[in-house]
Amino acid sequence: MEARFWGPPLHPPLTPPYSPVAMATEPGPPQPRPPRCPPRFWEGQDVLARWTDGLLYLGTIKKVDPGRRGCLVQFEDNSQFLVLWKDISPAAVPGEDQSCCVCSSRALNPQNLLVRCSKCGHAYHQQCHHPAALPGGPWMCRRCVFAVATKRGGALKKGPHAKAMLSMKVVLPYQLKALEWDPPHLANRQQCYCYCGGPGEWNLKMLQCRGCSQWFHEACTQCLSKPLLYGDRFYVFECCVCTGGAESVRRLPLRWVDVAHLLLYHLSVCCKKKYFDLEREILPFANANWDALLLGQLAETPKGERYGLLLGALSAHKDRFISGREIKKRKGLFGLHNRDPPPGAVPPQVWGAGGGLGGSRGSFRGSKGVFGGSKGLLGGSKGSLGGSKGLWGGLKGVLGALRGVLGGLKGAWGGLKGVLGGLSGGLGGLKGVWGV
Repeated sequence: MEARFWGPPLHPPLTPPYSPVAMATEPGPPQPRPPRCPPRFWEGQDVLARWTDGLLYLGTIKKVDPGRRGCLVQFEDNSQFLVLWKDISPAAVPGEDQSCCVCSSRALNPQNLLVRCSKCGHAYHQQCHHPAALPGGPWMCRRCVFAVATKRGGALKKGPHAKAMLSMKVVLPYQLKALEWDPPHLANRQQCYCYCGGPGEWNLKMLQCRGCSQWFHEACTQCLSKPLLYGDRFYVFECCVCTGGAESVRRLPLRWVDVAHLLLYHLSVCCKKKYFDLEREILPFANANWDALLLGQLAETPKGERYGLLLGALSAHKDRFISGREIKKRKGLFGLHNRDPPPGAVPPQVWGAGGGLGGSRGSFRGSKGVFGGSKGLLGGSKGSLGGSKGLWGGLKGVLGALRGVLGGLKGAWGGLKGVLGGLSGGLGGLKGVWGV
């Protein structure tokens, strides 16, 4: 099961409509005359071709296609694919040693000399190379440095080749703003990605920079502590161009539903099938690669509890997962409804330029400020209500006093009545005396 983690070298067809084939066949305005075939490519030529994983593979040119600006290349596994000229590295040809392999010119001036790579033998004008080549002493070109330093699981981190690679990654060999992207910013028409400028598939071990939104191959990055799984976007990554130096990366927290989705997607890409047995395939794979999954707090989960937690996630999210019971197969089988990477990672497009996750924090703080304002407003209304209560209490006191005064007046009136009654009694007595 350990070997499945890495997976075999993949040669999937490029995703339309941004594949070279679609670029040459889709309708549009009349195209200019196809360029002439460059003299350095011919049938039967052995070349190194950069693939979608950022690595170079040995192949033989079977056909040169000037219209598509590419070559049909047969690889060592006998598979054949169209590779664009920009992604093919031929060997140096005798007789061309005095011309630049980029512009094919032999023109020289003191500020733009021809510099030869000590490894491949190609010559470059200083300004044709990115970054500009420095004359004097042994020098390796960008292609050769990347060919030596790129590895599955991440590029070299120590040594002279790693240092040379880091210095070259600060500058891209293409104009990033000139790339034409699809609406989700997952693929571009030019099939140009990463520091190497090669092809790529965003869901096959690539990281998206939060600053420039470009996608970068796992094999070309020097910041990863563990290899990527296919479809794993639970990272906050910033490239060398945006940092101006070394890359930065941070792991995002995962839930059990994310872990289950990530495991199923990775296995489906590696094994090219849909359904997997939880007890015999999914769980053994997870246990064998537990440390490499970088699960954060979930990594402390005891081995005996992992089965139940994965089963709970797979059973509870029927919108993502389908079980064997639903398709009249074994109940322990699980697969994805749609073979898509797990959602949940925050897209760099919503971070804002240079804002990163701080933008969301600022928004959260802003919402807290608004909430605090509403609390203040609520407190004001409470104060107003308290004031109105005090006023009503005062009015009730005044009314009580008035009632007391009225009561006093009633008492005085009763007293007057008593006095009048006494006077009436006295007069009655006098009348009685006079009458006697």
